[in-house]
Amino acid sequence: MIWARKSASNIEWALVKQQYNQLSSSLGLPFDMLMISTPIATTGGSEVYLSLLDEGHLSLFRGFDVVAETDLPNAATLSFGHLAAFKERFGWLDEDGTLH
Repeated sequence: MIWARKSASNIEWALVKQQYNQLSSSLGLPFDMLMISTPIATTGGSEVYLSLLDEGHLSLFRGFDVVAETDLPNAATLSFGHLAAFKERFGWLDEDGTLH
């Protein structure tokens, strides 16, 4: 499993989510495949993080760079994937900013 990151506008985020959904579904919805995001206050966009089974899948997502697991955020919003897998790895923020 690898992680990749990209800063994206809200429109681009939606397109990546659709593409990621299609890939994950075609692979049988692997438990560890997660798409998460964190807000970028200065631009209104998001830092989008994808977990991918291998680097071969990275070429499907333009502009994403591999990041180390140590560079992942402590808290994020789940955009796509299994909630249980997300909760095992990340804290999450409510709409009011409360960390869980």
